Amino acid sequence: MHTMWLCLQCPGRFCELLPGNLETAEIIVKDIISQGLKSLPLIAVVDKIKIDFFPTKNMYVIQICIRYYECFKEFPDDSEEFEARIEGSVSQALLELFWEVFLDSLDC
Repeated sequence: MHTMWLCLQCPGRFCELLPGNLETAEIIVKDIISQGLKSLPLIAVVDKIKIDFFPTKNMYVIQICIRYYECFKEFPDDSEEFEARIEGSVSQALLELFWEVFLDSLDC
């Protein structure tokens, strides 16, 4: 099992979430990311999500913890490759809710 943290910044300008109800937003984001991760050739589970909204910057900051397992022997044990694929899948999923998604840092 591997653990990966992603920190992303998403401007609230063209956003589908409401900043006043972040608990519901966390559930929605977790569900959308979980659906996107199902397309990858590994088992990945969204363990934790924390969303903060900063009204002065009109910016959402999203912290995501993903646990994943390689489940296929034909793929080499290359966690960097898997993490790149997970990062791409998460970014694609978040584009359904936000116009822009910026990776703040890995292992936040």
